[in-house]
Amino acid sequence: MAAYRLRRQPKPGHPSKLHWTEDKFRALLESAPDAMVIVDASGKITLVNAQTERLFGYKRDELLGKPVENLMPVRFRRNHLGHREQYAKAPRLRMMGSGMELFGLRKDGTTFPVEISLSPFKSKDGHLVFSAIRDITLQKQAQKELAEAKETLELRVRDRTRELQQSNQALQAEIARRELAQQQRDQEQKRAKRLEERLVQTQRMEAIGRLAGGVAHDFNNLLGVILGNSELLLQDESLDKRLRERIQEIKMAGEEATSVTRQLLAFSRQQVFEPQILELNLVLRDLEPLLARIIRESIHFEMELGKQVGSVRIDRSQFAQVILNLVANARDAMTAGGRLKIETSNIELGEAYAHEHVDVRPGSYVQLSITDSGSGMDRETISRIFEPFFTTKEKGRGSGLGLATVYGIVRQSGGHIWVYSEPGLGTTFKIYLPRITQASDSLARTTPASSVATAAETILLVEDSRLLAKVTRDFLQGDGYQVLMASHPREAIGIAENHHAPIHLLLTDVVMPDMNGRELAERLLEKRPEMKVLYMSGYTNGILSEHAFRAEDSAFIEKPFSHDALSRKVRHTLNPRAPT
Repeated sequence: MAAYRLRRQPKPGHPSKLHWTEDKFRALLESAPDAMVIVDASGKITLVNAQTERLFGYKRDELLGKPVENLMPVRFRRNHLGHREQYAKAPRLRMMGSGMELFGLRKDGTTFPVEISLSPFKSKDGHLVFSAIRDITLQKQAQKELAEAKETLELRVRDRTRELQQSNQALQAEIARRELAQQQRDQEQKRAKRLEERLVQTQRMEAIGRLAGGVAHDFNNLLGVILGNSELLLQDESLDKRLRERIQEIKMAGEEATSVTRQLLAFSRQQVFEPQILELNLVLRDLEPLLARIIRESIHFEMELGKQVGSVRIDRSQFAQVILNLVANARDAMTAGGRLKIETSNIELGEAYAHEHVDVRPGSYVQLSITDSGSGMDRETISRIFEPFFTTKEKGRGSGLGLATVYGIVRQSGGHIWVYSEPGLGTTFKIYLPRITQASDSLARTTPASSVATAAETILLVEDSRLLAKVTRDFLQGDGYQVLMASHPREAIGIAENHHAPIHLLLTDVVMPDMNGRELAERLLEKRPEMKVLYMSGYTNGILSEHAFRAEDSAFIEKPFSHDALSRKVRHTLNPRAPT
């Protein structure tokens, strides 16, 4: 081996120079940051540095004289012999295996990625090859992590780009929708202002619904104070006739305001969901003035209500929404005027009808028909009429949700709806609702509050409106109840803790600061599990749902309420089996 010969056979007369050269060479070799392996022409290892020992796990003596192929995985050794022969024919400074992945083999059998640079060296003993070997495991890992990070980033960029595109499309659609809405408003201004203000448009009704929902609670509290105090004053038999008439007018105005609020809520379907047993004829009579206002003067409108039509179970506000949607559609189908007719009747649907109509059960129903003499529809349109977002109206005039909403309400109420139409011959919608033999809620007895049996239970009243709380207290005390008043939940908890006698009923508002009525009831029921709970609110169903409250799952009375309504609801909550 040349290095050893260089040290053991110095030239005569120059020993110090020779030893300095060998030491210098070894120092440089050992200080190299990479593993250095020197191989002779036969492929045998002649010299290695300390980095080689650390990198491959061999002692220096274990490598000297061994084939360099011992430092590479077995799968590469056969091809390497040919590569080494080719390199010997034209040795030059270059990277080994350019464009290939190279691996080293440690003594313990593990492999690792390497980067190798070759440098030929000519000595008196022949050609030697200096191999600088670098472990690139960290670089490979960094490259992998960088590639993964790049892929993740690209994915996020694509997702964000898609989101932005969708947002931009939605924004453009919203801008276009608003522009169309503005154009429609400009066109409608040419018509009579009164008609324009009462046109039934989906977006405007939504705005009215949001506005009504936002003010319903405070407004209903004020109406409750007005109506309650009026009712209490009218119970005073010593009032003179003139003063009694004035108070009666105040009460009538409050009742009218209550009716207006409920009509607005019915438009937007935000009223608290509360199925009732109703006589459709009475509800339609109540809606008739409102329907007349949204129908053009060029349309002849009539109602032919059957005699002794049975009752149905449906939410009153949702039923009003059904009627308003169908009437509005009929109006829009008669641009040049025409006839609109609403009919009701009892009907028996037999096996033959049920066989021809999917999901219909034979039985007794109440039929509601709405017929117009408008443009009519073809079969293809009829087949899609109840699909969400399907509309035959020009762009910007319909959301496509009106009839889908009608269908959902009817189906939710256990009923069925069918449409009969031909182009140019008008349209008839027929709704079938199961007939109920139970007495209608709309015909419930209206026994004055004073006739309700005198009560003696204790009621904890929680109401943050001082004026409404006072009126409610007077109602309850007039019925004989003992009333404990609290203006907020924390005060109610304190009263309950200090009151050692039974509390039979918690009458609480739903939406209050710090703690809602549901949470207050849960706190009090932990120590008073026998206590009944009656909730009251003037908020809409959407607001109540934010407080984890569903009116249909609990005893509930909607504000504003009369003395009679409160008396009956309280008595029913305390004793559901007692006659009211």
